Amino acid sequence: MEGNSSKTRLTLFIPRPPCWWPVYQYAQVTVLANAAGAGGVQQARAFYDGSVRVSVRWFPLLVTLAAVGFIYPGCAMIAWRAERRRANRGLTAKTIIDVITTPSLWKKLDPVQITANMYGRASLPKLQIFAFSLIIFGLLLYSQLRNGLLSGLSTDVLLLLGISGVGTAGARYTYSAKRRISLESWAWLRSKQWLPNEETEKRRSDIASQATWAELVTDVDNKEFDIYSFQMAIFSVVVATALLSTNLTGLATFEIPDELLGLLGLSQAIFIGGKAVEKSPFAELDEKLVKIRERETKCQEARAKALAAPADLDAQARAKAEADAFSTDVVQAADMFWALYADVLKSKPAALAAVGDMQPGSAANANI
Repeated sequence: MEGNSSKTRLTLFIPRPPCWWPVYQYAQVTVLANAAGAGGVQQARAFYDGSVRVSVRWFPLLVTLAAVGFIYPGCAMIAWRAERRRANRGLTAKTIIDVITTPSLWKKLDPVQITANMYGRASLPKLQIFAFSLIIFGLLLYSQLRNGLLSGLSTDVLLLLGISGVGTAGARYTYSAKRRISLESWAWLRSKQWLPNEETEKRRSDIASQATWAELVTDVDNKEFDIYSFQMAIFSVVVATALLSTNLTGLATFEIPDELLGLLGLSQAIFIGGKAVEKSPFAELDEKLVKIRERETKCQEARAKALAAPADLDAQARAKAEADAFSTDVVQAADMFWALYADVLKSKPAALAAVGDMQPGSAANANI
């Protein structure tokens, strides 16, 4: 029709080459159609007549598998070397050698080891974007070698990678922010010798020696099954399976149903939001330590007034009440601290074991 600028994609299935060598051969393709000619007479018209390059199937498949087989262990080696460098930086004495066990290169081939977060734990968002990127790379390379043309990417594929990237960044920020205590609380722990002086920043209970598959669907803070992670995992498997089953030109036209695409985005939002709103045990410990520091100040003030006025019974009673409240809070904080740091410290520090004798304002748990 005149003025119609629409385009139609015509896909032709060309028979495979008659022999397996050479890897690229040529086929003569003629596209004919009956069209109305002069006087309305139907006659055959050639829309295309030429030769196209045809590849044998084994060559692009072999090259793609070799490329993926090189990249995957290469990523494992990079992750392994990076972890070894992090460990070696702390080995000035014997600070972390008994805490961080660097996996062997063979064990690092596990995808959850490659995509582990900075705390050594399995990361579902990082594994998701790693898997999607590797699948899409393999499909693009295979299509390029098979057809001689670089396949395009549909909008849905780009959205899929974008959703995974945003989820990875959000999860990393949330995970890191929830596993920190304030500098004041950390200094208080060091001054009371709950954290021995030879400990370094590496010696924290939230650093795992090795990532596990179970951590992908487990809340590492509360040690329970994480429904948010499970939801995101199962729908990611569905999309990855659909990508693997697409044809050679499928990436340019690959479509994810709007409902499923929205569900993937919603799963990412729920995953990150759920992690953000949950209170971390580290945050609870930090709040408890803030309360103890405030209680310690009040206790010291009440004790100073009691010492200044020995005959003031009210001052003596307030000093005793503040001291008892301080002791109660310290014992509770000690239990919370040991629940988080037991796996790292292995043996309980002497100051922590004698926490019932702690006096407010003391450098350690000695009576002063």
